[in-house]
Amino acid sequence: MEKVELKQGLRPAMTISSEGNAYLQDSQFWNLFKNDPSSCNIVMRTSAGLVYLLAALLEPFIPSFSVEVLRQLNLPRPHLSLCDEILDIDRARRPWEILPSGHDIGTPKPLFKELKDEEVEFYREIFAGSQADWIEKADAAKKVAEQLKKTKM
Repeated sequence: MEKVELKQGLRPAMTISSEGNAYLQDSQFWNLFKNDPSSCNIVMRTSAGLVYLLAALLEPFIPSFSVEVLRQLNLPRPHLSLCDEILDIDRARRPWEILPSGHDIGTPKPLFKELKDEEVEFYREIFAGSQADWIEKADAAKKVAEQLKKTKM
């Protein structure tokens, strides 16, 4: 984050997201729910722990996402941490232990909305270009603002 290498900063979260999704699908929790509730509980606790980890890792990038995840997990806001001093890194290695057994989660709802094609095109037009283009536009806007300040009306 300090070096503004955003892709590098997001890589651990994206890896956990991808691996967590594969774990959830491969476990076939829908079958476990019917045939092996004990194993299903472990899968669900692990998955919820992975969601917590994602919220912690994505908090610097999307704070509102993390707040909503904690609300849906029914966890207090200060709970979000991956601080090594309090052994959170060690706890992150065991995501099935992050939420206590029997923990009641809040009401789930979608965290992101699907964008329609028109919205995607709208945002593409607004945010198109490179960082250099944005700097150039910002510099041009500053020059116009300075000229307006000098202009007598």
